[in-house]
Amino acid sequence: MKSFSSRGQEKLHYMDNNDGIITIHKKSYNYVKSILYGFKGWDKYILTEDEMLQSYLQFVLKDEPIHKEYKIIYIGGSTNVVSLMKRNSKEEFFSCTEHVISILDADQKNKAYCKDNNNVFYSPFDDIEKQVFKYYKNDEFEFTVEFPKGINENKKPKSLYKSIKKHRYMSDNEIFEFINDRNKEGVDTFKKRLIEFLS
Repeated sequence: MKSFSSRGQEKLHYMDNNDGIITIHKKSYNYVKSILYGFKGWDKYILTEDEMLQSYLQFVLKDEPIHKEYKIIYIGGSTNVVSLMKRNSKEEFFSCTEHVISILDADQKNKAYCKDNNNVFYSPFDDIEKQVFKYYKNDEFEFTVEFPKGINENKKPKSLYKSIKKHRYMSDNEIFEFINDRNKEGVDTFKKRLIEFLS
């Protein structure tokens, strides 16, 4: 049986056997594919929460002279990302432990499931869409967006981001550059650590 997330990412019902205990969970296609078939042939692996974070990482690394072959894989859901990374430590379907990291939004920093784990890195932003929305509310953009009537406040960041793209006010890369320019120290620290891993 298959289902689909709000982002259109296909989810599967995955049956697992842990020491005789059978569990069934909804997992993303990339989660299941990673366990069953892996993504072999790369030197380093970066697991991320979603396509947004994957795109941001590609932007951050695009001009860096990195000689290692690396693969960025969005898994879907921060707990799934860390769970898959920990599972790789036992089964090594990607590679050995030191060659695989998870990158999460910074709002996950104090969560119990990823505390005290040197292989978990955090984006310079709590959440990219929420960060863009924060700057929008502070009138730092030269455009205004009309939100759908009755939209839930929590859904406004995603709605704003989609509107910016739909009306071609800014591209993804222009948005990433905009938020990076407002957090240069945090971005530089993050990029340095990322490059150290990939080197």
